[in-house]
Amino acid sequence: MKKRASTAPRLENRHPGFDRVARAYPGLEFIGYGRRLEAGRLAFLDKLRPCRNLLLLGEGNGRFLKNLLLANPDCAATVVEISPRMIACARAALGPELSSRVQWIEASVLDVKLPRAAFDAVVTHYLFDLFEPQGQARLVATGLQALAPGGWWQDTEFLADGPTRLIRLRNRLRLALSYRLLGALCDFPARRLTDHTPLMRAAGLRLADEKDFGHHFAARLWQRPDAG
Repeated sequence: MKKRASTAPRLENRHPGFDRVARAYPGLEFIGYGRRLEAGRLAFLDKLRPCRNLLLLGEGNGRFLKNLLLANPDCAATVVEISPRMIACARAALGPELSSRVQWIEASVLDVKLPRAAFDAVVTHYLFDLFEPQGQARLVATGLQALAPGGWWQDTEFLADGPTRLIRLRNRLRLALSYRLLGALCDFPARRLTDHTPLMRAAGLRLADEKDFGHHFAARLWQRPDAG
C-alpha cells in the first residue's frame, strides 16, 4: 500500500539547531571567512553609538553585542535569540557587568512579541539568509514594528550576485556549500539565498549607507522615516 505524502506545512520558526554549533561557531566562521564577517558586523558601529535602546535579532554568541556595549557605555540592548546555548555563550563572554545592560529573550525572531516603536536601532547580522521569502517578510515586520520613527536598522548579509561572472560563480558556490553543510547541521529553513532588500524598501525604510566587502557580503544602514 502506497504511503500518503505528508501535507504538514513546513515551519519556518522551528528550532534551527544552532545549539549544536554554539561553542564551535567562531572557529567555523574563521575557517570559512577569516575575520571578514566581523568587519561587516562592525561596519556602522560608530553610527550606532548615539543609540540608547537597541534590539539585536538573532545575535548568536554575542560578539557584536560585546563590541557594542564597550563602545557605547550608555546603551541598553534587548537580544532575541532562539538558541539557549548561544545565549549562554554570549553571557559568559560578556561577564556580569556588561550582561546587566542586556535583556535576553529566548524566542524565534519570527514570533517574538516586542513593544511597539521602543527601539532606536535594530541590528540583524547574517540572519535573513536563514529564511525563505515568507519568513523574511515576517522578520521585516518584527523589526519594523519595534523600531521607533527616525531609528536605524543595520543589516549585514551575504551576496549572491556580483559585477563579474567569476565573482558571481564564487559567491554561489560558497553559498551552496554553506547551505548544504551548515543548513543541514543547524536545520534552518532556507536552502538558497533570497535578496530581502526589496522587502526593506517596500516597508518604507530608506537606505542611508552601504559598505561592500569584496562583493561577497554587504553591510547596509537603513533608516525609518520620522513620523512627521
